Amino acid sequence: MDALEAEPVLKVRPEGVGAGRPYRTCDDEFRYMGVGRRYAYGRSWQEAYRVIEPVALRDGWRVASVGDGSLSPRLVKEVGGVTAHLSVDSPDGETLWVAIDADPLG
Repeated sequence: MDALEAEPVLKVRPEGVGAGRPYRTCDDEFRYMGVGRRYAYGRSWQEAYRVIEPVALRDGWRVASVGDGSLSPRLVKEVGGVTAHLSVDSPDGETLWVAIDADPLG
């Protein structure tokens, strides 16, 4: 999980947002671990994605799915020996979530 938290893309944030709140989660039953930051945002996830995506792509992330307009594209990268998934979302329209999740067992 430390390798996920160290990903530089988690330090990228849109102009005008504060430092955000870090989070980490792990669920052994569902073989899931995740890290990220949540920000008070109040704008669309699309605006944030336009800032985050170029940095992520330069750092080796690649687009795995393009989303459908209501969901952000998913980016993937090998991190610490696992395939990690990067997403940008704003489920409530007020909070921006930048998250990396992975299956620790592959």
